Amino acid sequence: MNYPAAPTVGGAILTGSEAQPSAVVPAAQTAQRVVPGHRHQVRFHGNGGEFFRIWIVNLVLSILTLGIYSAWAKVRTNRYFYGNTELAGSHFEYLAEPMQILKGRLVAVALFTLFGIASEFMPLLYIPLMIAFYLAIPLIIMTSLRFAMKMTAWRGIRFSHRGTAGSAYVTFLLLPLLIPFTLFLIVPYMALRQNKFVFDNVWFGRSKFELNIGAGVFYKVYGIATVLFLVFGGALGFMVASNTAGVGEEAAAAWSADNMGWIIGSTFVLMFAIFTYISAALARAVINALTVEKHGFESTITTPSLAWVLISNLFIVSLTLGLGAPWAQVRMARYRAETTTLIADGSIDDFVAAQQSEISAVGEGVSDIFEVDIAL
Repeated sequence: MNYPAAPTVGGAILTGSEAQPSAVVPAAQTAQRVVPGHRHQVRFHGNGGEFFRIWIVNLVLSILTLGIYSAWAKVRTNRYFYGNTELAGSHFEYLAEPMQILKGRLVAVALFTLFGIASEFMPLLYIPLMIAFYLAIPLIIMTSLRFAMKMTAWRGIRFSHRGTAGSAYVTFLLLPLLIPFTLFLIVPYMALRQNKFVFDNVWFGRSKFELNIGAGVFYKVYGIATVLFLVFGGALGFMVASNTAGVGEEAAAAWSADNMGWIIGSTFVLMFAIFTYISAALARAVINALTVEKHGFESTITTPSLAWVLISNLFIVSLTLGLGAPWAQVRMARYRAETTTLIADGSIDDFVAAQQSEISAVGEGVSDIFEVDIAL
């Protein structure tokens, strides 16, 4: 669901062009009585023109402050997208404060400054620093997920992520190291483990999410992608070979130079098609396999529809020299929302009430020692 842009809010009731991201409404007032067993489609109420005003101010102030304002920009952006994302009559909330984001970015700047100095003046120190950074990546991923989930709430109840360091190191460090030794056959299993690390460790209040999916689904998707690559990539390679074989080195070079445009274009189209297929197929499979207690989810993402959104967004951004980026972001957020549905088994209100009751009795739990966003 990075995917990045997860739902957020400042507790606002936001609908259509009348959305007001700055208007804060208590979560309890936004909840509506929902029908037991009902299908609740996620909805996104933002629009490009409205977000453009936020985006352009964020961009200008971030440039004028040499990036310092980017922490405030991230909070404003997330609160807009979360606040415009509605599920079962209630909007999401993004609870992080700019200083938490800024602290993490200052850490990132300090580290990369240290890397730069070491690469120029202390080359013997540079390699150990890069190794240490690589070894820290699983911890960075784990901490970033914890921060992102803890700063997300719905109906006044926070999410949390409880992944462990040991599991993070196996998933994001050990398994990738095995890729060349398994001739890439471990890649689908690695993708499964990464998805399970993300989703199996998510909690909503006192309820745990579960990703009920096996490795077979991932191997099927990657297998089909591999077949597509071999068939169409092989056809492209055969076409090139048949026009350059036995004609002499100069003639082959000339033919390749004359046809380089469509060769590169065909390769790009092939890779884009494979990437889009894998993204859509796995997103649909993962969301359909996700549950929280007795409630499930359904995704209707398809390869053609995702490809259309991505391609049209690329044209929007390109033709406007980047100024269309806010419209592209809003279109993607709306697409993700419109293709995702919560299938409630029973009353959502009773489910939420049970979470609120347990949290009131037990408490929210101990906060993380470093409650900052350290995503580098």
